[in-house]
Amino acid sequence: MIPFRRSGGRARVKGWHLLVLVALAAALAPPAGGQERRTEIVVGSEIGYPPFAIVDQNGEADGFSVDLMKAVGRVMGIEVSFRTGPWNEVRGALERGEIDALPLVSYSPERDTLFDFSTPHTMAYASVFKRTDGPAIDTANQLRGKSIAVMRADASHDWLLGNNLSENLKLTRTVAETLQALAAGSVDFALAPRLVGLVTAKDLGLSNIETTGTPIDVYGRGYGFAVKAGDAVLLSQLNQGLRIVRETGRYGEIYDKWFGVVDPRGMPTEVITRYVILAVSLFAAVLVALWILLLVGQNRSIKRRVDEATAELAQKSDLLKTVLESMSQAVIAFDGNLKLTAWNKKISDVRGYPPELLQEGRNFEDFMRLDVERAEFGPGDPEAIFNEKVSIARAFRPHEFERMRSDGTFIKVQGGPIPGGGFVSTYTDVSERKQALDAVRENEMRLQQILEHSPIAIAICLRDRLRRQGGR
Repeated sequence: MIPFRRSGGRARVKGWHLLVLVALAAALAPPAGGQERRTEIVVGSEIGYPPFAIVDQNGEADGFSVDLMKAVGRVMGIEVSFRTGPWNEVRGALERGEIDALPLVSYSPERDTLFDFSTPHTMAYASVFKRTDGPAIDTANQLRGKSIAVMRADASHDWLLGNNLSENLKLTRTVAETLQALAAGSVDFALAPRLVGLVTAKDLGLSNIETTGTPIDVYGRGYGFAVKAGDAVLLSQLNQGLRIVRETGRYGEIYDKWFGVVDPRGMPTEVITRYVILAVSLFAAVLVALWILLLVGQNRSIKRRVDEATAELAQKSDLLKTVLESMSQAVIAFDGNLKLTAWNKKISDVRGYPPELLQEGRNFEDFMRLDVERAEFGPGDPEAIFNEKVSIARAFRPHEFERMRSDGTFIKVQGGPIPGGGFVSTYTDVSERKQALDAVRENEMRLQQILEHSPIAIAICLRDRLRRQGGR
């Protein structure tokens, strides 16, 4: 995710006014059920769930969800302390009322009878992991009869139980134990949160395991805060604090710290397109010049000119690479024959293309085939989706749209044709902007509800409008 870029000063002022009004109304309203607002809470944080929840070298809770809970507590005036342990232990502590909240819980109907949930703050998906020398799978049915390692009481465990895939499970305390069991050959497969599993495998040096099949939506609405069922006051405080943390940009800073950042405030797509067009034209012109020079003869003067042209080509090629790699957007370009001509490294992060695919001259169809196999475009007939995408690409039409990625974040795709055939596309993470717009819409709805249900008449006027009408 990225620090969102607001569309204009007027929208930003309106959002802040709404936020202040809603927060003021919430502060003046009496607590639900006559309960007092919380000023101190104990929060459970699991171990071995990087980068969401870990324990640092001093034995203290750390990670994305810990920093997020601290930020929410800070803006709401709540002193937050943490109690760490394996997931099943901290979950049990909340069920027994020994702690007040958990910062990273996915919703399920079963859990809904035990806990109350905040609005989701992070999307997540699970993946099936296998050993690199083991068989791959395409569907969940292929897990039947196989031994599977999974963290006890995790949503992945619940998913296996709900799909009758529990006949041969090895239950572990952490994701690290889950993947170590797979790497050691104790089980056939492992099911774990995709991002957590990849980070954990890298940290442990487990080079003999990899994901297989498409991501599995076992975490429903994503991760959110959870409190014991019926604790409406604390839940309201956490929801309000989460909105404030998002609106002030603190959420983006925390996300950047633990997951990295792609700054959207880079070069506009039009500038990128011009660079790519210039680079492609330059390549063609220099290659033609080289060909002509070589036909004239091999004398020393011609050789010197060829060397100069070659050096210029190399210099321009390096310039193109530098420009592309300095861009904050992911970029990829294809020529009139739908052959790969230019790209930057960020395209691997955004689209997940492996290095062996990112080779000059690779067919556009190869990229689309991979996207269809990974269900990048959602459900539907794979062959029909593939033919549709290739047909659109061959038309070289300008394109601009937004798409939700498998991790729940949003990217904006922009691009257009290159003179002479081909096209260039750019990808920008717009998750924070969409979240900010959603927050503004939610604040507007809440304010409207306050105004409509108020027992007294209320009018709100903007100062500059009063001045235009002759008021003071």
